[in-house]
Amino acid sequence: MSVSCFARTSSFPAASETFFCLMKLVVTELKSNQQTSVDELIQKGIDAGLLQASCKTPPAPECVAARSLIITAFGWTTMLYNTHLGPSPNSDELSLDAQQAVRCSVACKLDEAAQRPLVEILGAVGGALPIQSDGRLSHEAVCLPTSGDSAEDALHVTCLNISTLSKLGGVEICWVKCVGSHLDFDVVHRRLNLFCLPSFCDMTRTKDTLLALALEDFYEDWNKPAGFTTSQFMQEVLLSYKILFASSRGARNIWRQKERTKASQAAGGFKDPLLDELCGYNDSSTRDSRLSYSATSDFPVFAPRLQRVQDDILRQRPNRLSALWKDRRDPLRWYTFWAVLALGFLGLILAIFQCITSAMQTVYTIKAYNESGSGNTSISG
Repeated sequence: MSVSCFARTSSFPAASETFFCLMKLVVTELKSNQQTSVDELIQKGIDAGLLQASCKTPPAPECVAARSLIITAFGWTTMLYNTHLGPSPNSDELSLDAQQAVRCSVACKLDEAAQRPLVEILGAVGGALPIQSDGRLSHEAVCLPTSGDSAEDALHVTCLNISTLSKLGGVEICWVKCVGSHLDFDVVHRRLNLFCLPSFCDMTRTKDTLLALALEDFYEDWNKPAGFTTSQFMQEVLLSYKILFASSRGARNIWRQKERTKASQAAGGFKDPLLDELCGYNDSSTRDSRLSYSATSDFPVFAPRLQRVQDDILRQRPNRLSALWKDRRDPLRWYTFWAVLALGFLGLILAIFQCITSAMQTVYTIKAYNESGSGNTSISG
């Protein structure tokens, strides 16, 4: 940040260490009192010798920087949003990383946010979080086997694996560090957001984490996903990698050859070992794989997002032979089509061969007849 808000008399040797101490202070205070505001946390930081005294006096640059830093620390700790390191061109706003979410506010009013409990900041950026929605599947394109699930409830691996999404739907994977943006789909730009640090989800499935406390009162009855808990939220994030990557050989190959490197780059060069396991890097997670999942029982939180992606893929209409080869949404129909085509082509080849053989027989018959006629003429002479 261009303006330093750290205390000049801080006993810590480096600003980075001071920042991590500030993050620890934020987590500790919010766990004890969820209604703590940004300005109250700034005062706590001043009392702890982490921040300058001028940080509590708006509109001083140090105050703007401290407010931005506290909000940024909260976002990084919960992985619910990301901010740019520094205020936006408007000094009273904090710029958010709009690339991390399809539906996310791009700025947060510092003066308004500083007086409110920090957990209410999610209200400004909550568009990135999954909400309850009437996400229904369209059945115009293909009729798929449901494997015991109803047609509207089934989420099919053949439709949702990355191989189908990229080859048939032209979808590009964008790896993000915002867990709320996971599975957010931009239909216009053909971009699907995936969270690149699933180990965070594995570590925050308990009820006493800051993320659980932050999401505890975020939802209202009208937008809260059915059966939402932080544990269920995190569990679905982990399960989604299986339906996207591990359950399809083509998708696993894409992970190894392309997406693994992209995910590592998005995470700042860190390779999450759990992500390799979930995406089937060593083929160890492909055992007992299912052909379909239930939207209501397996993905009650992320069902609308997954159904939106599946609905888009079901609407795709292949118009070239190469596209038909890549269209494996319905394996039975795919094998039937290409088997009929192969048999038809083989029948055509056999028919042509039979015609050629018949023509050759006719030519040899005529030639033999002519030779026989010439011999009879010579004998008669």
